[in-house]
Amino acid sequence: MHAEFQSVVWAELLKACSLSLAICAGSKPSVTLGGIKPHHTYTILNCGDVPSGGQIHQIMRLRNPWGDTEYKGYASEDDTKFWSQAPAECRKKLMPEPNCNDGDFAIPFNEFIKHFESIDVSVAQPNFSYEF
Repeated sequence: MHAEFQSVVWAELLKACSLSLAICAGSKPSVTLGGIKPHHTYTILNCGDVPSGGQIHQIMRLRNPWGDTEYKGYASEDDTKFWSQAPAECRKKLMPEPNCNDGDFAIPFNEFIKHFESIDVSVAQPNFSYEF
């Protein structure tokens, strides 16, 4: 993904998260990143810019609805060095509960875009209702 387009996608994700819209993402069928299931849908719970280690990091919080596997790389819940240097408000918003294995995890946006191929954002408006 080109850097310019990547910036646009990140800005739109920040906007959607700030509006508390429902957001889903689909992993690539060929994904090999540990803890990410191939061709699987995840919920994007939140995203934000996190200062840590003297840099600003674009971090996403996702959830595997099956709740049984999680990303374990840089900025994951097990990365105590990363999260100990992040402000408390960022930890509260984006850091999952450590050692839970409940499918809730944090992942850097630059890793996300390598291993996911789609993002779907709800366009439901206030007072929207639907009956079956």
